[in-house]
Amino acid sequence: MVVATLSPSIRANLLTLNQVESLYSRTQKRLSTGLAVAEPWDDPVKFFSARSLSTRAQNFLSRKDEIDQGISSLTVAINSSKAIESLIVQMKGVIEGARSGTESQRQQVGTDLSRLADQIQKLVGDASYRGINLLNSSGTKLVVRFSDRAESKLAIQGRDMSLGSLFLDTDGTSLNLSSAAGIAAALGLDSPSSSQKSGADQIAKAANQGSDAGQDDRDGWALGQTKTGSKDDHRGWALGHTKHGHHGHTPSDPTPPSDPGNPDPTSPGSNEEDELAVINLQADEALARLDRTIAGLQAKSASFTHDLSILQVRLDFTKDYVNTLSEGADKLTLADLNEESARMLVLQTRRDLAMQALSMAAQAQHSILDLFR
Repeated sequence: MVVATLSPSIRANLLTLNQVESLYSRTQKRLSTGLAVAEPWDDPVKFFSARSLSTRAQNFLSRKDEIDQGISSLTVAINSSKAIESLIVQMKGVIEGARSGTESQRQQVGTDLSRLADQIQKLVGDASYRGINLLNSSGTKLVVRFSDRAESKLAIQGRDMSLGSLFLDTDGTSLNLSSAAGIAAALGLDSPSSSQKSGADQIAKAANQGSDAGQDDRDGWALGQTKTGSKDDHRGWALGHTKHGHHGHTPSDPTPPSDPGNPDPTSPGSNEEDELAVINLQADEALARLDRTIAGLQAKSASFTHDLSILQVRLDFTKDYVNTLSEGADKLTLADLNEESARMLVLQTRRDLAMQALSMAAQAQHSILDLFR
């Protein structure tokens, strides 16, 4: 068997050429992928360190999406709270406008307030995001996780803004409103409170020291209803209605003497003034309750605002942290394109020189053959 034997010079040139081709191929791959470390065998330490950083960045990137969704849920809750506050402010406007308006306007108050309360209840029911409603129950909880650590999270507690918990008395206790139709009664516009009765009594006594029967017949808001024949007929918002609860003068009674200096306290003007005074007392108390309700609503909404600020801070931190982790991984794996381009030119030159040297070595052996010609 004949074996072709290569001279040492040719072997050296072939080895050099193979090394140059290997480096040339690696440099060409780095330029095409942009990675200096693409596989574990390129550099095991850098490869697995970069993989660890990239994995952590991906974990936080997925949490970033969860934080974004949490911010959206809180934004819905806060905007809904503002809308509820606007409806309550409209209730105040209804009361303010009616007490200085006509009898028919005062009779419409109950209907207007019920419609607004009904819209509040519907708004609370609609304020959900991805199946979570933070306004219809205090038992609702939204948990937003910030990382793979179990304790790294924020639990957002829901706030009950339904009618039964939303409207508050002046002392901060709930009015326990069961339905929108009962809003006027809950605010004290259809029956006098004890303080209003006391104020009405003082007004009536000042106008009529000797009449005990008529002073209890000057209270309340006429919400489309009329009571008759009762000593406790408190319906002062219907100034045009005829009262039948007095036990004073009747048509058969003799007409009391007229005293210009001391007008008759049972005259229509006196009754209307007393009723207007009671109307103002009830309106003031209803407005005070609505003001207390708005304050409670703002306190509940403030907790959502604080949670939103926390999520926004965590979102900004997560963005910066993910960028830092990604940059760290890139520093370990990315190739320097300028350096690789320069290396490519050098390797091309070395490859050409190696080919030329191999050609010259082969020609040296061929020249020996020429000696025998």
